[in-house]
Amino acid sequence: MIDYFIENLTGIKNSQVKKAPKLDEALIHMIDWLGERDYKIYAWSESDRNQLLHEIKAKNMTDERIYAFMKAENWIDYQDVFTKRFELSRQLSLEEALGRAEIEPEGKFHDGLDDAVNTAYLIEKGYPGDKLSEVIGQAQQARANGEQVLVVRMNKNKKFQKEQLSKEGYEEFVEFFK
Repeated sequence: MIDYFIENLTGIKNSQVKKAPKLDEALIHMIDWLGERDYKIYAWSESDRNQLLHEIKAKNMTDERIYAFMKAENWIDYQDVFTKRFELSRQLSLEEALGRAEIEPEGKFHDGLDDAVNTAYLIEKGYPGDKLSEVIGQAQQARANGEQVLVVRMNKNKKFQKEQLSKEGYEEFVEFFK
């Protein structure tokens, strides 16, 4: 039974899960699909893994394949990776991280599929952490020196974007990624 809070947060309704497989069946199906491949599961925060572990324990699941699947070394907390990569003083919500990365979010936050897609966008943006940290560091230093600096992701139509930025007072453009 899905309570009102969870339905409101995620958009998942009881009618949607009425005929869904049980959790252990769904996990075994995914484990079988993975087969012998090496894999990592990327999630925004530890909460998905923690909730699954809670459910596995509450439902007294004993299948060793499920416990192997749930091992911490198989899971990547991309919120933690993002926080460390950009040397942030606190962890950001997925919504805040997308905003900082100037990525337009897909769908509704806290919808499992939409959150997965949005987390993938952050990963896909995939600038090497050291390179992006260097760019942000240069921008911070320039700002400290009194310069007006904007770090943006340029889309395919760079000429149009540069024209728009010029209208806003930006005069010099430096490309860090080609």
